[in-house]
Amino acid sequence: MIARVFRTVILFAATACLSVASPESKDSRAERLMGIVHRVHAIGKVGYSDEKWQIIQKEIDAVRAVEDLRSLILIFYGVLSPQKGDESYDFAFEAGIRACIRKLATVPTEQASSALKSLQSLIGFDSSLGLQEAIQEQAKIMQPRSP
Repeated sequence: MIARVFRTVILFAATACLSVASPESKDSRAERLMGIVHRVHAIGKVGYSDEKWQIIQKEIDAVRAVEDLRSLILIFYGVLSPQKGDESYDFAFEAGIRACIRKLATVPTEQASSALKSLQSLIGFDSSLGLQEAIQEQAKIMQPRSP
């Protein structure tokens, strides 16, 4: 399972490192994203509980770039598929997905809106992940304010 996590991280980090907005090197970006994945993996290994939500949320709150949040969602989702592991382990990665989706929903940019919508075809509208609600929430903050 660990080898699968690392392969998934490397695959998605390598393909998602095309972000033009950040002058950060691909190598350092991949290391930073893998560090987050490793920490969520460690939480899943010892057993996810609701008390661990704050730790995962703190990890995700430190992520600034929309593309990084989207990449983390893809990585976390890749680890879950096809959900053959321990349920507690899976819950840690689901919490990571929810935290990333929630953060994307608060970013008032077209890039964040596109990122959320692009995830529909991959993760669908599983209500436990909150994608549909996030898309609706993000659409509200993107609407122009009437005078």
